[in-house]
Amino acid sequence: PTSRREANAESMACRALTPLVLLLVASAAGAVSLAGHSALASGLEARAAEWRAASQAEADERRFWASEWSDLETDLERLHDVAEPAPAAHKKHEKSPLAGLKLNLEPKNPADLIPALTMLKGLYEDGKSRIGHLNVREKDLKVKFELKTAEHGRRIQAIDARFKNHTLSAEFKTNETRDETRLFSYWERVRERQHKQY
Repeated sequence: PTSRREANAESMACRALTPLVLLLVASAAGAVSLAGHSALASGLEARAAEWRAASQAEADERRFWASEWSDLETDLERLHDVAEPAPAAHKKHEKSPLAGLKLNLEPKNPADLIPALTMLKGLYEDGKSRIGHLNVREKDLKVKFELKTAEHGRRIQAIDARFKNHTLSAEFKTNETRDETRLFSYWERVRERQHKQY
């Protein structure tokens, strides 16, 4: 009878421990699951931030080139105004765009060309400074792209490392690698456009 009692006591102890063991296993699985979810959420936040940065870069690029075109258009209009012949006699009531420039449109000697030469030199200097700004911008964009390339390499290595230490399944590895490659190919196309515009 004593051995039966001991067996019943052991059996009851096991039955009492079973829910505790299951609770511990479930909480450990939940912690692993939460860690996986937080890593996934962190990855999604990083992707969203990267796409926001891409949108911002695109908007900055549009603003920059719109400004450049506007400046160039203004310069060309000034040059056109100087090169345009005097208005016809029947339009005397309209004010000439050249009215305060004191330009002689039918020069007889080199001294008559000095105001036009001064304006052309101004346009030339503006063009030179604009080219200088474009060179600085090109260098800056090149450095930024090199940083993006290095960051892409680090992300791919991190994905591979997570796959190798079995914290990332093969399917998730494929998805994350595809997403990272797609995002980086976007930056490659942006850089290619920037270089063509340079």
